[in-house]
Amino acid sequence: MNTQYVGEAEECDAVALISEGQLVALARPDDLRRSATGGDVLEIETASYLDSGTLDDLPIVRAVDQRSGRHLFATVDEAGTALPAIIAAIEEAGGEVTSSREYRPSFDDIFATLVERHRAEIHAAEDGTAGLASATVDPGTAA
Repeated sequence: MNTQYVGEAEECDAVALISEGQLVALARPDDLRRSATGGDVLEIETASYLDSGTLDDLPIVRAVDQRSGRHLFATVDEAGTALPAIIAAIEEAGGEVTSSREYRPSFDDIFATLVERHRAEIHAAEDGTAGLASATVDPGTAA
């Protein structure tokens, strides 16, 4: 199937992303999402202020992006197994989780991130700064 509507690609078994005549990525839709975000992303809201450092010692957490005192995004390897451990760590620190969900950016955002990263890698290679280019989906910027 060939489509200009990126959202349709999410329903396929495998997706090839081509930009400017070059193959940017070839993978299953979920694998493309993890590649763009750095893993699975959990969106967590707490009843009161929570220091995101509470999650720093959990080996299952790759990164934490705290958007406000009560709202954070945690990047993990596997959302289903990480969420209970994260909730337990927050409760152990005296916090209360009021909501949690897996954040799944749109495929438009995923593709934009992968294309941007690919372009940055090309420019870095041309400039002799290969390995310095990086781009990830910014959780919370797209609804």
